[in-house]
Amino acid sequence: INSTPPCVLFAAESPNTHTHMLVLSPLLLLGYRADALAGGVVPSSNQLLRRTPAPIAALADARYRKSTDLYKRLEQGRGGGPTRRAAPVTKPVLLAPAGGWPQVEAAIKAGADAVYFGCAAGLNARARATNFGVDELPALMERLHAAGLEGYMCVNVLIFESEMEQAEQLARTAEAAGVDGLIVQDVGLASRLHAVAPSLPLHASTQMSISDSDGARFAAETLGARTVVLTRELSIDDIAAVAAAVPGANVEVFVHGHMCVSYNGQCFSSESGGGRSANRGQCAQQCRMPYGLMVDGRLKELRDASHYLLSPQDLCGLEHVPRLLEAGVRTFKIEGRLKSAEYVYVSTLAYRRAIDEAWGAREAVSASHTDVLDAAARERRATPPPLAPDALRQVFARAQDEEHDGHSAGFFDGPRHQTFVRGLSPSHRGVCAGTVVAAPRKNTVRISRRVELSAGDGVAFGAASSEAGGRLWGVKSEDASAAEGGEAVTLELEDASKLAGVRVGDLVWRTQHGALQRQLKGLLSDSTAGRALVDVALDGEIGEPLNVTVTDGRGRSASCVTEAVLQRATGTPLSEQSLRKAVGQLGGTPLVVRHVDVGGAVASGGAWLPLSAVKEARRNAVERLVEARSAQRVLARKLSPARRAAREREEARRRAAAGEAALRDGDGDGDGDGD
Repeated sequence: INSTPPCVLFAAESPNTHTHMLVLSPLLLLGYRADALAGGVVPSSNQLLRRTPAPIAALADARYRKSTDLYKRLEQGRGGGPTRRAAPVTKPVLLAPAGGWPQVEAAIKAGADAVYFGCAAGLNARARATNFGVDELPALMERLHAAGLEGYMCVNVLIFESEMEQAEQLARTAEAAGVDGLIVQDVGLASRLHAVAPSLPLHASTQMSISDSDGARFAAETLGARTVVLTRELSIDDIAAVAAAVPGANVEVFVHGHMCVSYNGQCFSSESGGGRSANRGQCAQQCRMPYGLMVDGRLKELRDASHYLLSPQDLCGLEHVPRLLEAGVRTFKIEGRLKSAEYVYVSTLAYRRAIDEAWGAREAVSASHTDVLDAAARERRATPPPLAPDALRQVFARAQDEEHDGHSAGFFDGPRHQTFVRGLSPSHRGVCAGTVVAAPRKNTVRISRRVELSAGDGVAFGAASSEAGGRLWGVKSEDASAAEGGEAVTLELEDASKLAGVRVGDLVWRTQHGALQRQLKGLLSDSTAGRALVDVALDGEIGEPLNVTVTDGRGRSASCVTEAVLQRATGTPLSEQSLRKAVGQLGGTPLVVRHVDVGGAVASGGAWLPLSAVKEARRNAVERLVEARSAQRVLARKLSPARRAAREREEARRRAAAGEAALRDGDGDGDGDGD
């Protein structure tokens, strides 16, 4: 224990008076210094609080630490210095979460390059998400591929031996449906994937707890993973070192969303406390529960409502996008398969714009051209206009107070634990809207407003434990000089019960913004949004058919020639303007024209062809390109010859053992379904 980050002990008396002691994995995000936790952290419930043993308390004393340098680094942080450049640097893929169809559409419209999702058949880390049925997978992949996105399916839980056959069948089903990658936690399944579904790329899940170059090399070289998803507990310098160690692999990191209180894949509190394992997709989020703080065996009275001592703020890496790009990160991942379509849209759009801006700035100053290595990142789409600056926090933020808005840099700047946890709120609070300046009167309350508030907005008051708040019925402006620090307004709610317990000085939270909701509703219902940009080329000479070629951002193209040939015009010739109009309307397809290039006799003038023939050729070319895009496949990472031979020997031994078992059990009568 002394050689790892500080652990925290739960001590609770059970109803039958037997004492249970539970040691969690290292709780990295605790917002209190180790020397303040000499007595451990104890749940504040009806259970009896017990003092933790003296040896555990002694861990806070540096004399008992075996790894003094480690603790110094933990206390001081390792970020802030120049990032070591890891080659290659490329435009990253933006990976969005999709718990259901609405989230898929939101990701497409906001500019994601790929989405990840779970299957309703089970074995994924978000059992409570809507997920997708096995029969929906082909349609899902067809929709994603037509829009130019890739799709990765999660089988990211630990798998029991009795479930291995089910997991292998899921992998085969995913491969047949055209899934572009399987996100796997279980090393046993990962080692079998090349034999079970050889064309299905492996993504080593963050649940594998890969936190250094050795782990990344094991995943990439031994398991054959195309993508290595690093654990969240790494600084950007650490990430750069790992990316440099495995240059052939796609290094993926989470840039936004929920932060685990433990190492990814190593938290056992939910399973130990309630039999719901986070490694089986059933995390009960015990880190979001209220706890009391024990110091020297006594429950310490905290100066405010900081009862959520293990509840970290969410990760927000928007400001770190340029450094992450330079560190060699090839996939930026957003957490949130349990979140709404609005959350997916807003978060995806924010990172889409940040990535494009950082990449554009790099291209502008780069002395040499940098290739975009990942095909998904080469897709072109029209980026929607930006939303309000606070939209990302408005759709979801575990806001704490005026300083802590619910977002943090996580470990990107090193382990700075006290920036992660404030302890005031475990769930969504939205945007801090102001402060109560006068006691409520009936169903109204006077506040000093900091942000826009309108009738229909949702508001909450005070600490997370307060139930005060609701939907605003009206907002009346007053004299701005009457409220220090902001405009004075009076809020009207449904009735006085909505303001019960509200006191002067309480913070006011805008939990829902009606104007943003209306804006998002319009954006998400826009059937033209998210279409891929393509270029159209027209070329031909007199006496020959006109050739129409449509090319997408990945360089895939499809062509078609007109049935009629170009003739010398006896009247009004074809003009570039009329041709651009004829090929520029792609109707209900997932494509939209970015640029039209006119060449040959058409460009020089004097040629004629019925415009209906041009439109027919354009329609056929577009259909062929859409078909080609829908049939795309991502190649799995190839194993080395030695590793492939070892796998083949292992598979042969497995088949032989299975055959012997079948004969021994009397089942070797050839009764199987075969192919």
